[in-house]
Amino acid sequence: MDLIVYPNQNYNIDHKSEEETYEKIDEKMAQLKEKTKGGNVVESVYLVLLIEVYQQPHILLIQPHPKYSILPGGELEDGESLRDGIERYLRSTFSIEDQDVLESFKHLDTMCSWYRPNFEQPTYPYVPPHCGMPKEHLSVVLLQMPQRCSFVVAKNCHIRAVPLIDVFDNKESFGSLIASLPAIISKYNMIYAEE
Repeated sequence: MDLIVYPNQNYNIDHKSEEETYEKIDEKMAQLKEKTKGGNVVESVYLVLLIEVYQQPHILLIQPHPKYSILPGGELEDGESLRDGIERYLRSTFSIEDQDVLESFKHLDTMCSWYRPNFEQPTYPYVPPHCGMPKEHLSVVLLQMPQRCSFVVAKNCHIRAVPLIDVFDNKESFGSLIASLPAIISKYNMIYAEE
């Protein structure tokens, strides 16, 4: 599958005046516990966005705090489709409101699924055998970026373009899920666009 990767200079980044609040892990686990009371599995979607810098692929990560970076995305709402969730996160994270721009982000592939077996931080790329039903299912999707667009993020948040070579197998800095992405991305034929 071909993936066109556009150069960094095709994208503008600006900041809103408002700040974004990000849940602490214990708050997220308390909400997860509440949402799964009826035996439900919480569905989440996380977005993989790639750009090119000096002929090297870089992944876009959100940096809500200087000590860690995350993939954009989060929980799907009840009855929300994957595509609607992707568009909602593009709107809420990057302030992309223009419907034509939203539609130009193409869902190329669901790259992988990860599972949270308990009300704890670790996730796994499989359902562990001791876990009857996971508490959360995380779909990691690869989006084809539009040729050009602008991102507007919260005042206290940054978009970080990280070289895949720095992410690869670097669980200490990025966690297991993000550190595994370069190996999965290698299955795509990356085409670096000039403009």
